[in-house]
Amino acid sequence: MIADTAGAPGAGPRAVDFHSHVLPQAYVARLAELAQSDPMLSAARHASTPEGMSRLPSSCARHMLNGLEGRLDLLSASGIACQILSAGSALAFPRGVAHRVELVSAWNDAVRDAILASPRPSAFRVFGSVPLPDVPAAIRETHRVAQHETTVGFSVTAHVLGESLDSERFHPLFSLWNEMDAAVFVHPDRFRTRGLMPTHTEVDAGTQFDDTLATLQVTGPGIRERFPRIRWIIAHLGGTFAFLLERLDEHWERDQQWRPGTRRPSTSLDNVWFDTAGHGPAAVRFAIETLGHERFVFGTDFPMLGAKHLEGAVERLHYAVSGLDRANKILGGTVRELLPQPLGGPVDRRHRTIGGANDV
Repeated sequence: MIADTAGAPGAGPRAVDFHSHVLPQAYVARLAELAQSDPMLSAARHASTPEGMSRLPSSCARHMLNGLEGRLDLLSASGIACQILSAGSALAFPRGVAHRVELVSAWNDAVRDAILASPRPSAFRVFGSVPLPDVPAAIRETHRVAQHETTVGFSVTAHVLGESLDSERFHPLFSLWNEMDAAVFVHPDRFRTRGLMPTHTEVDAGTQFDDTLATLQVTGPGIRERFPRIRWIIAHLGGTFAFLLERLDEHWERDQQWRPGTRRPSTSLDNVWFDTAGHGPAAVRFAIETLGHERFVFGTDFPMLGAKHLEGAVERLHYAVSGLDRANKILGGTVRELLPQPLGGPVDRRHRTIGGANDV
């Protein structure tokens, strides 16, 4: 059961943050150990250190790399009842890495252990990671991680080493997720066509184009019609999808005689939601007005944007959304539609729900 989570501004910690990251020390230690014998892991190893995060806000490394207990007071002060943790692009290792499966499993186990070790384990859940592009291993890890009491869904990157999500190679995994009615969080991994722009621009803008392409792929007939029970959650408003929607519909009307699928893009969002992370109120307001508030969940991208961003995130969402009921649905009400029955069991007998009244 998913408890009621939404509340008025200042009414207490009620929101569910769908977009938050962590790199537990147990995982980082295993990564460092394996990097000694696999030079291809050196960049990932460096990125998982305070020095590697030095270009980010000072609080990023502290909250990314340390235990979850350090977040609890900040979550309470920010009005957030629960964060759903994910790896983002941290596990998108380059092709040829020999320990991909082991490292993904290490991350899943380390996050579960960190949640259970937290003074308030109900303040956290996790989107489990899978070691794509190894589809058989991803299927095995899905079965394993689904048994974790902290798991509420799975995560993938918007492309897998440049390969689109609508590749038929991934269909066996998606078939399993479809049978499970799984929620799947889609996060970018820089721009899939690398080398066209400086690295910082790939992060600033390229990721948004990959969010857009991922939205087009999961709403296209190849995925939507074959796997209608997967509930996709696309990061960062779905990139530029809302901005392009009228153009997409117009082109569908013009060219539908030779395009696949029988539904225009604006009517193909049945099983797709978007989070509000990484954008100002004007962009959030436009996306919600274009796509409908019922298609959105609250997200912060914490700690990539730092503690100061988190502190005002709920208030900024209220500012961006017209109407308290709409804002509350985004902040917590929609969670019951996306995660009606979490894959894992209760964390313990005191904490049986996500975002329950006694959570934080």
